[in-house]
Amino acid sequence: MPEKYSDLIRRREPVILLVLLLFAVAVRLPVLARNPIPAGDGVASNLEVAENIRAGFGFSTMRKWMLCNDSMDALRPEGNRQPVMALLIAALFMMTGPGFTAAQLLSLFIGILCLFACWLWVRNCFGVIPGLFSVLVLSINPLFVWYSVQPDSLLLFTALFFVIL
Repeated sequence: MPEKYSDLIRRREPVILLVLLLFAVAVRLPVLARNPIPAGDGVASNLEVAENIRAGFGFSTMRKWMLCNDSMDALRPEGNRQPVMALLIAALFMMTGPGFTAAQLLSLFIGILCLFACWLWVRNCFGVIPGLFSVLVLSINPLFVWYSVQPDSLLLFTALFFVIL
């Protein structure tokens, strides 16, 4: 790439990054709107545990994850779910009331933070242009777009991965 374009990109990097992040939000909003129900029991479990925490019932759910425990009691410990996403959603539900759209917006926010963390890591390791390119690729990657609007703990693992790097 000619040096003058490289310098121009470096000078405009914050603006380009902001445009890419806004583009990522614009790509995700229609996916969020077209999928108004939880995609699978894992997401539903996070929502149910969050609502139970908000209501004072603790970490319990009706989702059946443990084959070693045949209990179908109304409230029982959820043994196979990571609690962080449920806690984040519970905090959100305390502010907004329960609702899947609010949980999706939380996931969208975490997904955009993942993009930002990825940009920081790639930029520090490989430079400005690869950092911006990585944000562009993840902005349109179908799998990452999907998980960016589903309140599941997988996105938190991705965020943790980028933060650790």
